Amino acid sequence: MTAFLKEREVGFDSSRLGYPSVANCLAVCYVTPNGLFGLHNNGAVDPGPRAERSTAFANFVMAHASYAKGTRLYGVTFAANNRYPASPNAKWAEELGVFATALGFDGKIRGFDLANAGITGSAYVEFRWAGEKAEIWVEAWTGQATTTGAPLNPHDQKFIANRSLAGTPVVLLETKALVVRSVAVGTLTRAHSVRLRH
Repeated sequence: MTAFLKEREVGFDSSRLGYPSVANCLAVCYVTPNGLFGLHNNGAVDPGPRAERSTAFANFVMAHASYAKGTRLYGVTFAANNRYPASPNAKWAEELGVFATALGFDGKIRGFDLANAGITGSAYVEFRWAGEKAEIWVEAWTGQATTTGAPLNPHDQKFIANRSLAGTPVVLLETKALVVRSVAVGTLTRAHSVRLRH
């Protein structure tokens, strides 16, 4: 089974996470002995929003029933072309470092630049649990057919929402009524990550 994460969604699956339409986004995946935790992080490259997202993601991960200390943190994006036009490797490692700090994780951080797969525009990204690591599989996103439905387990998928309570801005993890339940993927290509830390 694959849990599919749209923009600003966090999720857990014991074996696979899929991220439809990654363009200027960062597909974050935290590998643990029990499975994969992920975030489809669109935008949020400035320090304030980045801190909000990383804290919300860490709160979701560490409160989850399947939480265990992780072994790898991955980030897949169009690094040089879209997300980090200046000093891409340094900025990429810096952003993932913020997530690592929020998670209390001091281990290996790895990434894959989608431009190296010959993809332009947007991509579908999939992580597959492989013990202490994750495999990364990708293909071009061309608006593949999807189906939606209620979350199979609402505890496994949330939406990071910016709300206002009594005039005070807050960041909440909300359950969506509908999530992506399937994606008609084609032939995926295995991608090999590079080291960004350790």
